[in-house]
Amino acid sequence: MINFLIGTYIAILWLIPVIFITKKKLYDQRFVCRQWLFPLEFLFQLWFEKITNNNRIVCRILHIITFIFSEFWLFLPLGFLISLGVDPKEHMEILLIIMYYFPIGSICFLFQPKAGKVYRTK
Repeated sequence: MINFLIGTYIAILWLIPVIFITKKKLYDQRFVCRQWLFPLEFLFQLWFEKITNNNRIVCRILHIITFIFSEFWLFLPLGFLISLGVDPKEHMEILLIIMYYFPIGSICFLFQPKAGKVYRTK
């Protein structure tokens, strides 16, 4: 039951940004795969580009900051488990998914193409 609740937590953190992206039609050809794998980071990327006027260096610095704080997404389910008196070691698999999912998303958006530039292969 607890694994289901923590899995629901992950689904909500993935599903709410996906619903927001589809309702607002915020599709971007530069991030097609990353957009659907890490939709929360994609929304952060759009927000970073907006507040920095597409300054790539500042966007990367903001993604580094996001990387540092991405482990805080783990504290909510961990606190939930501890408050219920459940040993977190029993649910280590799902906690490891949370622990690696958000930092990997931050790293994936560190290296992005320039906005509005079309890349062609030779």
